[in-house]
Amino acid sequence: MDLKNYFEISTGLYAVQISTYSESFAHTNYCITSNLAENYIMSVPLANANIKELFNQEYEFIKLAKKEKYDDDTVFYDRDRGAKIYKQKGSPTSQQDLVDNYMLFIKSLKALHGLDTSKSKIQEFSPLDLYNYIRERVDKININKDIEDYLITKTKEVYNKCSKKALCHNNLSLQNIVKHTTKYSFVSTQLISISDPLYDLANFFFKNNITNKIVIEKFLKRYFGNEYNNTIYENLKIYLAFAKLIYAVWNEYLYIISDALYKRQRADKLFSQLNDIKIKHGE
Repeated sequence: MDLKNYFEISTGLYAVQISTYSESFAHTNYCITSNLAENYIMSVPLANANIKELFNQEYEFIKLAKKEKYDDDTVFYDRDRGAKIYKQKGSPTSQQDLVDNYMLFIKSLKALHGLDTSKSKIQEFSPLDLYNYIRERVDKININKDIEDYLITKTKEVYNKCSKKALCHNNLSLQNIVKHTTKYSFVSTQLISISDPLYDLANFFFKNNITNKIVIEKFLKRYFGNEYNNTIYENLKIYLAFAKLIYAVWNEYLYIISDALYKRQRADKLFSQLNDIKIKHGE
């Protein structure tokens, strides 16, 4: 894909500068400065990603966001290719910024989770669905089969107990969280679906390397309020391990299709950590 040409045809603007911004779950994000001195992010799927099969809900979210007047500045969305262009509003945040402003972050996240999807075509897509989608594309993974089965079983138990599934982002890495003065916005919504909000939080903690229990509980207590209890934290730990499993297998898949050795090394590091899990027999 000719990025410059694609951007200019799609927006009617001229691309002055193009640079790689980040790698999302199955996309490469490019920062493009236009002739109006505005920055845009162009999200382009990996060549081997099956866009229509996996990323088929973002278009429905864009329609919902506009209808509900939710903050979404999509400039162009190619439903067939899965490419998206949006204005860069505010600036990418940092781990410390999120920790310092956890109340504002949780307020913004709950606003996303609270969007009414009853009249949209957005469907449920659980972390187990995502794992199965990736796992089918990888012949062999470097993890003890008993541990893999244990994590799948425990995750299924936790997920099935969730009675308040909501619209979840499912990919809350630092590059996908943009800070404004009074709120946070969430971009790169290719994996958005109905799911368990607790997994959205677990994935957020994992991807942003937030590991301190005291800090994590600040977020959880702010999110769940009086409903928070130790069971929620124990369920979160299951989801954290499963998020690690998903990204280990995902990096293994990326190594297969790209032959990038650092992705194999990243996968092996995560698998090594997972192989140290002590299975609680009898559960």
